Amino acid sequence: MATTYYKRDSGTNWNSNASWSTVSYDSATNTGTYPVATDTAYFVAGSSNCTINVDSACAVVDCTGYTGTLTMAANMTTTGDVKFVAGMTFTPSTYRWTISGTSTLTSAGKSFYDLYFYGGGGNITATITGDVAVTNT
Repeated sequence: MATTYYKRDSGTNWNSNASWSTVSYDSATNTGTYPVATDTAYFVAGSSNCTINVDSACAVVDCTGYTGTLTMAANMTTTGDVKFVAGMTFTPSTYRWTISGTSTLTSAGKSFYDLYFYGGGGNITATITGDVAVTNT
């Protein structure tokens, strides 16, 4: 079952249970788990920096209001929308962000090292909003 998670104001690693809450901006309660392939991850005002420290998957990543830093130290796969905002910092390092499925990438001018659209043998519809720079094709 899909769950909506909010990045807390503590914990830095994606796969740290202490980094996430199921209540919008709840600094006191961690969920005991973290977002996985079917879930939505929200980064909001007050969310702390986050490092994708292990290969991860998530349905939706939404950074509306986020002013922290999202750093890739491993690969990420999303199946739905990805929304970055101008006020955040995105550090892709040398890892791949894969988008599979029908989705909209709102880039807010962020640069990616490796951005990959994958349809699993079928077609996908991807809409890119904003400029995107990709270092590795």
